[in-house]
Amino acid sequence: MKLKQLSQALVLVGFAGFAHIAAHAADEVKKVERIEVTGSNIKRTATETASPVQVIRAEEIKRSGATTTAEVLKLIPAISSGGLDDLGSGSGFSSGTATASLRGLGSSATLVLVNGRRMSPAAYADPNSGQSTLYNLNNIPPAVIERIEVFKDGASAVYGSDAIAGVINFILKKEYQGLEMSANATGATQGGYRTDAASAIFGVGNLDEDRWNVYVSADYRKRHETDTTKDNGISQDLYAKINQRLDPHFSTASFPGNYYREATPGSGAFTRLIGADASCPADQVVANSAAANGKSCWFNTWPKVIEQSDQKSGNLFARGAIRLSDSVSGFSELSYNETKSKYPGNSLAMNGNSANTWFTVDGVRKEFTFILPANHPDNPLFQANPNNTAKVAVRYRMADVPVLTDVTTKNTRAVFGLEGNHFDWDWKAGLLYNKAERETSETGRILAKELQDAINDLSYRPTGHNSAATLAKISPTRLDNGKTEVTIGDLRGSTEFGQLAGGSVGVAVGVEARRESIDVVADQHLQNAEFIGLGSSTASGSRNVQSVFGELSLPVLKALSLEAALRYDHYSDFGNSTTPKVGFKWTPDSKFSVRGTYAEGFRAPGLTQISKSSVQSFNSGIIDPIRCAANVDPASRSTTTECTTGITLSSRIAANPDLQPEKSKSYTFGFVFAPTNNLNGSVDVYEIRRRNEIDRLSSQFLINQVYKLNNMAYVDQIQRSASPDTWVKDKSGKLIPNSGLITSTTRKFFNLGETRTKGIDLDLRLKSSLGEYGRLTTAWNATYLLSYKQAQFAGDPFTEYAGSYGPAGELPRFKSSVSTDWERGAWTTTGRLNYTGGWLYGDSGECSLDNSPGTALGKNWASCHVGSWTTVDLGLTYKGVKNLTLTAVMRNVANRKAPYDPDNTTLGYNPGFHNPYGRYLNLGASYKFW
Repeated sequence: MKLKQLSQALVLVGFAGFAHIAAHAADEVKKVERIEVTGSNIKRTATETASPVQVIRAEEIKRSGATTTAEVLKLIPAISSGGLDDLGSGSGFSSGTATASLRGLGSSATLVLVNGRRMSPAAYADPNSGQSTLYNLNNIPPAVIERIEVFKDGASAVYGSDAIAGVINFILKKEYQGLEMSANATGATQGGYRTDAASAIFGVGNLDEDRWNVYVSADYRKRHETDTTKDNGISQDLYAKINQRLDPHFSTASFPGNYYREATPGSGAFTRLIGADASCPADQVVANSAAANGKSCWFNTWPKVIEQSDQKSGNLFARGAIRLSDSVSGFSELSYNETKSKYPGNSLAMNGNSANTWFTVDGVRKEFTFILPANHPDNPLFQANPNNTAKVAVRYRMADVPVLTDVTTKNTRAVFGLEGNHFDWDWKAGLLYNKAERETSETGRILAKELQDAINDLSYRPTGHNSAATLAKISPTRLDNGKTEVTIGDLRGSTEFGQLAGGSVGVAVGVEARRESIDVVADQHLQNAEFIGLGSSTASGSRNVQSVFGELSLPVLKALSLEAALRYDHYSDFGNSTTPKVGFKWTPDSKFSVRGTYAEGFRAPGLTQISKSSVQSFNSGIIDPIRCAANVDPASRSTTTECTTGITLSSRIAANPDLQPEKSKSYTFGFVFAPTNNLNGSVDVYEIRRRNEIDRLSSQFLINQVYKLNNMAYVDQIQRSASPDTWVKDKSGKLIPNSGLITSTTRKFFNLGETRTKGIDLDLRLKSSLGEYGRLTTAWNATYLLSYKQAQFAGDPFTEYAGSYGPAGELPRFKSSVSTDWERGAWTTTGRLNYTGGWLYGDSGECSLDNSPGTALGKNWASCHVGSWTTVDLGLTYKGVKNLTLTAVMRNVANRKAPYDPDNTTLGYNPGFHNPYGRYLNLGASYKFW
């Protein structure tokens, strides 16, 4: 009885307001069923359109051995750099979020849909290039994915904003009968990197016979933490030699610390190294001739570097569908996802010879230096002389205050809809509400005032043994939260009319109203800039969008069809956008077609870019042209590495209400061929030109403009220490005026230059009959990047980044995947060959690091080239027992190490293209009870 009541409730919810439509609808004869194709609102009887679409079906996903949707998408060659993964903490701005990026244009240029409708973006204010709008793949319920359609063409004329590079549409099951339970486990054969998952799906009712269906699915996934101390699949030799991997003598921000005295009394410049605290353990002491006491204290940070974070994720999904009449049906979808991720980290490091600098939410700069008073008992100068009058600064790591970040994301989604056929029109109406929430809890952050008070009253000692009460006072738990909401109402219809030489004209029209909002709130301590060295991220804004769109399919000749689409969007914050698209498909022979498209597109400024928002970040590797000039005495600089590895400074990134949308033009041209019944494929050339790109100017760019090119337009955006005590001297010993350390920059978003990218996609499928030995199905998908150019400002010359390191990330020229399934009886054997090309490390294809002979990099990495990566996967599926399916997939059978990437100095590999697992095995089982 309860089951029946639940079924009825799920089926009928949301339909009360629509029921009268069915009551007065005349029954009509059903037409030949036409299917929906991603990238079009016109239902079609043929799936090959003018635009290339790649389809990954549920069976292929199971055979791949991938454990998440993000991992599945990485197997697609068209997925390139610019996406996010959630293995580690990432940039810190969007921890716990996994996204996808087509064509290397960033996550915000790839629209992600569920059943053809938008998702609510993740609740973050991420200022990084291409990450203003983040569609979190963790929110997709994996147990009910029927297929994934990757539309590799501009689609703003159909879907609106964000579809510049293409669309990824997750198609979920429309109905299900029975009960099925599944479980799988994945782990590296050498240990670690384990993931366990389980799912269940239960459905009753048959749409054709009972006129209704309800199903519910649930899945749970647990990912286990693995740190750098475990064996891994990374090129260990270079990683260890260049980045001192697992070397305990790694960081001079140690526990206990190293002491510095002022260059001159009262100067505030603590540049003279005294050396290690006397209590530094013997295994952390390293001889240092630059220290007054001859030794430094070092600290091993590696055990807190996480290569796979602890994560728990659960999804609930329910769908009810009902045929209200022969002409009208309705459905409702309700889903909930909750993902909890844990990211341990190293305790806060205090840079004793320069201040920790950060901003308030309003852009006011604050700073803190760990300084011990002259009479402090831990001051080594006081220990040597009770009459000491000199303060000391401590380069120190607060290891007695452990760091742990907990990120919980929640996603609630409800869709109600009606669809039917009247007066020869297929129509559908829907209402969607989607809310994404994020809660971040972090321990280990330090309050500046409370720590200084504790230092002064001796309740906190840098030699350790501090009370729990003191630690709780100086380091309360930080709490941040964010929320985004999207509400959409839409009505669309399609029909056929008239007759051209090739058939009936297809037409589709639709309207949509959408409201978007974001609210990211920082911890009150953050808003008050009380945590040392930690900036806040805040955002608040909303907007309304109204859209009208239409499409035409014109079979002008039996062999030639034309397509056209036009969409008009009105945004309440910046104005209007009109985006067209046209395409053609010419089929001179049943075995061969030529196709092409031209599309314009746009991406609306993210709410974090155009509304009220403020994000603080820290930039490292900054070189100051004034302090690093040839005439400067190196001894007068704050550190010996100031002009080699650079300095770290804080930066405030602010929204710009005057932003306009990014615009794009995209082109495709290709061939579809099927010379035999068993062989078919396509080759498509694509080109995308995106202009008016929204981004920030880098801190180094601003500094170079002012101090190299004398462009004073940016001088107010750079903050430099005014104290003469921090000025450097020329080689004659004379102070250089206004040469103090640069401490911070202020940046905001602008519409800047243009990116142009083009390449070739290959999709080839071959089916071979082996007679009594079964059959083979082989698929080859590949993408070759011909060019990826960018001009920072409109009118600037373009710089080529293909095969190199581009503005949004790495850009290997070639990426390929070849898979073969051998089906024989109850067995299916799968083999897959994966290839990712290498790239030159460094901006503009040139190595930007010191690779001179004698340096670690010069000895081991003189080519500055990240190597290609080829892996082989093998899988086995068995269905010899009724209702039971067993799978085993071994990824990276040869245990090929991920190539070393010097741009990822901590991880040692590139998470966008590679993984640290080495050889790993996925075992799965599913049983359908009825």
